[in-house]
Amino acid sequence: MAREEKNQILDLEKENQRLLLQIPKPQVYESRTFTKYLDNVNAIKEKQVQLEREKEKKETEKQEKTKQVEREKKDKTESEEQKKREKNEKIEKEKVFHHSTGHKASSSRQRCAHILKSVATRTTTTSRRADDNLPMDLMPDVKGL
Repeated sequence: MAREEKNQILDLEKENQRLLLQIPKPQVYESRTFTKYLDNVNAIKEKQVQLEREKEKKETEKQEKTKQVEREKKDKTESEEQKKREKNEKIEKEKVFHHSTGHKASSSRQRCAHILKSVATRTTTTSRRADDNLPMDLMPDVKGL
């Protein structure tokens, strides 16, 4: 039964298509003004498509420029960070190991302070008078003097 119904439906569809093909299509009369109008419409559509393409092209160029600027900023910050790291590594390498105290001294001020501290611990009475002439930031921190 289902096959018969499907066959009937297919037959009806074929009949409808055959009838549609037999109906004559009306002839469209195209005047010169109508063809000019169609030409103008087509020209306008083409111009719109062209403008859209140009707009998309400008947008992509703008995006590429922003990406390039971002890349340049990133590269610049990375190079600055690399320079800072190299500078810090250089400073670390230049730190002097102070043999008398066994500590690293990173600047001449610290080295002087270490030297003065070691001298102050060795001589207790005479170093007090020499410390009076030193600036406050170079004074050794010696307890019990």
